[in-house]
Amino acid sequence: MEIKEYKLNFFNQCSPMEGEFGCSLIGCSTEEKWYGDDVDFQTTFKYPVRGRLLTGDYDEVIEQANSVKDVTTAKYAILFFTKTDDENAFMRRLKEVMPELIVVGGTAANYIEGNKTLFTPGMIALLLIEDDRYEITTECMCMHEEVLETMEVIPTSRRSFEDVIINGETVKFKDVLDKYRAIKGVTELEQLPLDQFTINDGRNLHVLWGDTPEQFKVGTDFIEGLTKDMTFRWASPELVTDRIKAFYEDEDCLYFTCGALRRLLLLDGRYPLTKSGSLGLFLYGEVTTIDGRSEFSNLMIAKMKFVPKA
Repeated sequence: MEIKEYKLNFFNQCSPMEGEFGCSLIGCSTEEKWYGDDVDFQTTFKYPVRGRLLTGDYDEVIEQANSVKDVTTAKYAILFFTKTDDENAFMRRLKEVMPELIVVGGTAANYIEGNKTLFTPGMIALLLIEDDRYEITTECMCMHEEVLETMEVIPTSRRSFEDVIINGETVKFKDVLDKYRAIKGVTELEQLPLDQFTINDGRNLHVLWGDTPEQFKVGTDFIEGLTKDMTFRWASPELVTDRIKAFYEDEDCLYFTCGALRRLLLLDGRYPLTKSGSLGLFLYGEVTTIDGRSEFSNLMIAKMKFVPKA
């Protein structure tokens, strides 16, 4: 896997494009306008990036990462998953191989490899950035700031739960949710999905309806040791829009934005635009790096900024 220069290509699902690296979107903000996923849209980030591209299934990419770990100078990487539910397991394996690597990205419906648009679930593309032309920085933002409760979540599987512990008492999460839906005045239209509420362990976990009235699922894995001190949070559509607008106030950035936030923008009726050279990419979940830990997250935004060196 030699170092090559790659254009970063992005496109809505209805308009796949050719290229060696990139992914499909479910919406994109630019400095000119918002593009929903039902319109023809293709774009290329203004800066090409040099690096090593690792592609394949999880095992193949980990094997490739092992083969280059002693020669790569990469400090940053962009990662695209295709739809699966094993993203967190892969992130843990990658951290074992490259513990210092800072990763951003997300899950797409498909990605580009060898001038072909691939749709195969479980395939991934990891670009290890080795490019001394830019200063690169990353930042992540959680959209839900208002803490309603501090709780311990009792998982029934790695992505489901029913009960939580609040102030030493085990209660049904549904009762907690119903209480705060009433307090916040969430309408019937807004109850499904539950994008305005989230549970948080340092990153957001998207709460989803489960298979029974009392079961709930989350869009990313619970992490062992972090379920004992979680927060239950809220954000209104208007606040989310304002926070995205403020976070998008930077030039020459890629913003990897959780697609579920798009529904909150729809409720608010405003779609924040980016600044010059930046793209607000809406994906199925996002990869964030917080306190040195790269994880698959929900309802957040991860930013990668490129500053050309003099």
